[in-house]
Amino acid sequence: MARTNGGIIGKKNRTSFGKCTQTVKTSDGAVTTQPGTKLAQVLIVAGGGSGSKYGGGGAGGLRNLELPLCGNTPYQATVGGGGAAAPACTGNKGSNSSFVASCATHSSTGGGLGTGEEAGQPGGSGSGGG
Repeated sequence: MARTNGGIIGKKNRTSFGKCTQTVKTSDGAVTTQPGTKLAQVLIVAGGGSGSKYGGGGAGGLRNLELPLCGNTPYQATVGGGGAAAPACTGNKGSNSSFVASCATHSSTGGGLGTGEEAGQPGGSGSGGG
């Protein structure tokens, strides 16, 4: 017997207009949604912190959101860079990343910097200390 929902028992499995199109943004600027978009899964990854002579930098923070969006509409994205290399005692913090949608700014925190101190520095993910 043929099934209209792909063999899934329960709720009908409707196909999307965008056919599950994935858009990757690696620099600042606008991301324009596909026509027919109503809901999008948005992954926001911040830049990682750099290490130092004594400790490793932390990873950039990560947020996975499901946001209501309008089709064929540009949304502003800021992509945070990694911390600059630092051969001395203290590294550099990673930059924050953000996505502006639904009258709100959704952001992720940059990674902590590596340091010669006993405790690592805070950030999207903590860092190592010496």
